[in-house]
Amino acid sequence: MAGMTRTHSLAPLFIRVALGLTFIWAGMGKLFAEFPVSGEDAARLANWGQLEKAKPKTPPEEPAKVPEKPTDIPKDRPVPKEPLPETEKPGGRSGMSDPTRAAIVLAGFQNEYAAADFAEPVKTRRVNGIALMIYKAANPQADAEGNKPFPLWPPAMATGRWPVYLAWAVAITELAGGGLLLVGLLARLAAAGVAGVMLGAMWLTEFGPAIQSGKTILGFIPDRGHDAVYAIALSPNGYVSLLWQLALLSMAVAVMALGPGSLALDNAMRPRASAPKPAPKPAA
Repeated sequence: MAGMTRTHSLAPLFIRVALGLTFIWAGMGKLFAEFPVSGEDAARLANWGQLEKAKPKTPPEEPAKVPEKPTDIPKDRPVPKEPLPETEKPGGRSGMSDPTRAAIVLAGFQNEYAAADFAEPVKTRRVNGIALMIYKAANPQADAEGNKPFPLWPPAMATGRWPVYLAWAVAITELAGGGLLLVGLLARLAAAGVAGVMLGAMWLTEFGPAIQSGKTILGFIPDRGHDAVYAIALSPNGYVSLLWQLALLSMAVAVMALGPGSLALDNAMRPRASAPKPAPKPAA
């Protein structure tokens, strides 16, 4: 019994270490690694405020006009009217005639960037790739026949800057959850967080697109053909990514069920059970 208890206590420890290192690496990659974007993706990120160094193309400056000499001014030239005060300009001080546009600018959602402003690739953090994926999942493009597939993500949670907030929540959950799992602090809660991340990743990258395309096995597993099922090489076209996500999800669920195991800070925070009282001696 002692050997079985020790084994059950060590198993979650090994799972925690593997999960912790994996998600710390994944979270740091999303926050510190970069990838190139251009065109509409770059413009969308710039409008979200995620490309701070990006600037739209500015039109060429016109050559400065030389002011006319007083002697060259014709006598019959009309006298210009005095400029209107700032408060009397159309649209108020901002110079905008559309109050809705002014409200959008004040809210920070002005679409001042376009795809043409980013003809050349611009580097951005990988966490922004998740934001783009969430936006595209909620706003799928129509196919060649004009049929628009169903959205994989609620459109209401992909408006404004919601994709950016959700992407950062994923990255922070991976990084913080991995660290908590590694030291065994709030292990069950951290495991639940990374399990939720893996469920979302499996839906957005594997099951959801497969259901959209109609090429599935058992109604939800991506059907990648006979060669992919029995492929020996670790090809991205096979099921390596899906099986890796499933393994991480299963490990997180195991920690949720078994607890942190040995060498965990959760064990040090538990109140120690009081020693049992000795049984009374039988009366003579």
